[in-house]
Amino acid sequence: MGGVNVIIEKQRYGRNKSTQINKTYIGSAEYRRKFINLTDREYINNKIYIEAKKMLIHRSGTEYEDLVFINAENGKVLRNNNYAESAISFGINADEVIQKVMPTESMKNMLLNAEPNIIIALHNHPNNSLPSLADLRSAYKHKYKFSLVLTHNGKLFKFAVTDKFIENLADFTLGRLEKNMLYGDSEKITGYINELSEYGVILEVL
Repeated sequence: MGGVNVIIEKQRYGRNKSTQINKTYIGSAEYRRKFINLTDREYINNKIYIEAKKMLIHRSGTEYEDLVFINAENGKVLRNNNYAESAISFGINADEVIQKVMPTESMKNMLLNAEPNIIIALHNHPNNSLPSLADLRSAYKHKYKFSLVLTHNGKLFKFAVTDKFIENLADFTLGRLEKNMLYGDSEKITGYINELSEYGVILEVL
């Protein structure tokens, strides 16, 4: 019980201004439009939008991540926004502060029981970064329909990983894309996104 308290206290300590969201923008029609065409099913798009807003509001001002799975066929939603629960379930010492949330047992069961290309995975990146190599590996392993990375500055990164996945080349290209995202070089950004598709990563910046 003491271990749980330690984790909860560490994740709630202080607020980080650099990871605070703009609630006005997150609640705007412009932000809402990013979700309209994510799938061809309106009610699934609505679910994604609702869960995305909850996630960003929950983690605003922190460096921690939440994780949500949505079944694209039946609309079932499972989430882990409990840092303490995820840490303990994976045997992590309460004194070791981690930032990345893990799937719960029920979420892992959802993955095991779902057909390929059914589960949509959402998580946030407080530092506003692109999907990581670990994110790509997870998408490839679990055969998500697609994944969404929600940044705290309002961008969405939608990506899917195909059977053509070439891990080392995708990772190298992601690094180059990340640098050019900082400088806003639209021509190079488009080029690297196209290059990623050659390595099995279909990425959209919304």
